[in-house]
Amino acid sequence: MSATTVSAAPLYPVPGGLRLAGGKESSTRTPVAHPPLAEQFILPLMDVRGSPLLSQVEVGQTVLKGELIAVCDTLRVPALHAPTSGTVVAVQQQPMACRSAAVVDSLILNSDGDDRRLPCLPPLSYEHTAAGLIVDRIQACGVVGLGGAGFSAALKMAARRPEHIHTIVINGAECEPMISADDMLMRTHAQQLAVGIDILLNQFKPERLFVAIEDDKPAAYTAVAEACSTLNERTATVKVTAIATVYPSGDARRLIRMLTGQSLAETVPAVEHGILCFNVATVVALYNAVVLGRPLTSRLTTLTGEALARPGTVQARIGTPIDHLLTFAGVRAGDDPRSLYQLLHGGPMMGFPLASARVGLLKTTNCIIAGSQAQFPPAPEPLPCIRCGDCADVCPAQLLPQQLHWFARSGNHAALEQHRLFDCIECGACSYVCPSRIDLVSCYRDSKAEIHQQRQQADAHEKARLRFERRQQRQTEEVAQRAAQRAAQRAAQQVVGTANVQTGGNVATKRTVASPVQLAVARVAVKKAERMLQQARQAGTDCTEAENILTQRKETLAQLEKEKKPDGLRR
Repeated sequence: MSATTVSAAPLYPVPGGLRLAGGKESSTRTPVAHPPLAEQFILPLMDVRGSPLLSQVEVGQTVLKGELIAVCDTLRVPALHAPTSGTVVAVQQQPMACRSAAVVDSLILNSDGDDRRLPCLPPLSYEHTAAGLIVDRIQACGVVGLGGAGFSAALKMAARRPEHIHTIVINGAECEPMISADDMLMRTHAQQLAVGIDILLNQFKPERLFVAIEDDKPAAYTAVAEACSTLNERTATVKVTAIATVYPSGDARRLIRMLTGQSLAETVPAVEHGILCFNVATVVALYNAVVLGRPLTSRLTTLTGEALARPGTVQARIGTPIDHLLTFAGVRAGDDPRSLYQLLHGGPMMGFPLASARVGLLKTTNCIIAGSQAQFPPAPEPLPCIRCGDCADVCPAQLLPQQLHWFARSGNHAALEQHRLFDCIECGACSYVCPSRIDLVSCYRDSKAEIHQQRQQADAHEKARLRFERRQQRQTEEVAQRAAQRAAQRAAQQVVGTANVQTGGNVATKRTVASPVQLAVARVAVKKAERMLQQARQAGTDCTEAENILTQRKETLAQLEKEKKPDGLRR
């Protein structure tokens, strides 16, 4: 029999981490709000991982809420749906809410204010529906990992056969300061979360399932524990677990190690070890897709920061301009808003600054911070590294940040990879504790980009080399084939010429008796054809034509053998 418990599961020690001030009170003291519809929505035709989307609508076309507007031809990028009803007025180059501030093609949708919805897909009885159909529905509804990575939920679910998955982790840690979207979701959508967990239990039938919630979220813990206590009995043991509030406990590999004691390398996906990890918001999105048939068109997002008069958590439509949400939250803007606050996408540790508030909200936008200058003062000039080792003490990946810093400064990429640069999760803990105020994370991020660029260049050079070699081989084969064809033509002409001489130039004359000369010529022609076929085979070219010529000459020789003069008639 399965069991659903609310007691804390035994936890395993994990290295590093920081205890940070939460700063979540201002965004959790009011209920989830629903901002009014924006007049215009900005929908990038690219996902956060850099994969393009193909528009399925034309400029001037009217769409309904939930209507498919962009797709990709692989599971890697889920579909994009209209967040409201309105008209597509343009496809423009617009900045995207990403660290590189890339300018990409974007659909511009003008709202009609009616918010008319396309009829939802028919609900699926997940207990009696094939696993492949569940995955297809999740892909069709555009569900991605809402914890920040933006990875396709359908691709993750289809990566391994269900019987190969033995552990599922539901991540409700939300460890980064000032972000409270998942906390509020667990308080308000606990029942939907429980049904989403039930879908995963039915889909994979794992041996165990953990729901991990940090111990600074008592209201969320109580709501989820109560909802999960009503789960149907499965083969798994479901444990709603309170974990210590230590940043970055929300990192998937760190959380898996904390719950199971199993250490996973950064280069190997957790699913390869039979473990699946889903954010709580992703699980609720699974419920909406499977049970309600609704595509992902909105998400809970935290609006916080000292520059906001009404911080809180909002149910925001995908594509809503950030400035529209800031206005709803009462941003304290003056003549020059940039002098009053710093705009961050994401949390203060792993987020990135936005150069403009005129960007569309993405599926992965869990937090927007409008911080005052007192809250986010300009970074001081960095000092030389004093080799204190504080960065190594807090590193959750057990790296040597100090050594990585020196290798990065010297451009020693081989040493960086040897010291596991790509195991760095860019949590920012090392930069936070550095007494010299060195921005270590940016240093590592730049080095990763340089290494990736070098790898891409090396791959391009290798592909060019292979193309050149294939072209050279193809030209050599063509030369050999033409030579074989010319040799075959010369041999055939020689046979015909000899036959003409023997028949007085009349090749159509019927020969009733073959002469010894004709037989000798035919035998020579057969031998030449055999040599020509052997040369073609050695050159590796197409031997069909040479084989046909040899067959014809053998047939001619056989006919002449039948027509040769009897020995008694020879003179």
